[in-house]
Amino acid sequence: MNWISNVVRPKIRNYFARRDTPENLWIKCPETGQLVFYKDVEANQFVIPGSNYHMRMGAMQRLKSMFDNETWFDIAIPAVPLDPLKFRDEVRYADRLRDARTKTGTNDAIKLGFGKLEGLPVVIGVQDFDFMGGSLGMAAGEAVIKGLETAVDKGTPFIMFAASGGARMQEGIFSLMQLPRTTLAVQMLREARRPYIVVLTNPTTGGVTASYAMLGDVQIAEPGAPTQVTAGMRFDGNTGRHDHFTCLACGRIYDVPAGAEGNTRRRLPARTGFEVLEQRTEYYGRCGACRRPGGRSSPTRQRRSNGKPQGH
Repeated sequence: MNWISNVVRPKIRNYFARRDTPENLWIKCPETGQLVFYKDVEANQFVIPGSNYHMRMGAMQRLKSMFDNETWFDIAIPAVPLDPLKFRDEVRYADRLRDARTKTGTNDAIKLGFGKLEGLPVVIGVQDFDFMGGSLGMAAGEAVIKGLETAVDKGTPFIMFAASGGARMQEGIFSLMQLPRTTLAVQMLREARRPYIVVLTNPTTGGVTASYAMLGDVQIAEPGAPTQVTAGMRFDGNTGRHDHFTCLACGRIYDVPAGAEGNTRRRLPARTGFEVLEQRTEYYGRCGACRRPGGRSSPTRQRRSNGKPQGH
């Protein structure tokens, strides 16, 4: 009886048990809806074979695909204050950073590597959109500057893979200060007469396109990658106002209809705060994509009308 209970029954149960399918066995093409084997997409450097749609790549995957023999030396990034403004909304900024680091395995949005590409030494920086939307904060700014300085010291080109939704709102003015700092660092590489190559990936918007992402000696873009430069304030043609909604979870800025307070509020998510300024109203809360179970899951698209993402 024990033999039947302990040996036979478990084997029969295991034989008929439902076998779980790995979550990443298939990938659905966002453009055509085609289902493709994950391994086929991975072998094709995360490009859907049929539609040529370029999926997002993590920092480690990108570095592996670029360096010879998937070998490189990590470049240490200077330490910066973790949470200079002690920012908190529904979740503390420090907790968001910890969750992003656990998810991506990187310390911040940009990872640097030094190695050989086709036998030639090169420094490569990769911006990881999975890390808080690739937003530009103090750590990411230091990473860009460190990568450019390393390229100058070693006399190599610097290749930057940009992917970002804009500056990181949780760091306020400290994140915006990275725009002129990185611009000066690019000029330093230019004075050293070393090539600076920028690859715009899906998506590249906001503050990074107003600084280092558009200053390359050579600019390359993935086919169909949403890229957009923030060109000053955005005004409503009828009222002259430029109201914005800022998502406190992912840091994106959305245009909202400018007009009567009641009409504007009805178009925004629940539990939305606001601050009335001289010529505009700044709203803040969590956008619809971040409020869904599992967080933001759909690819960021260029703003077509009111309520669509618009970077810093």
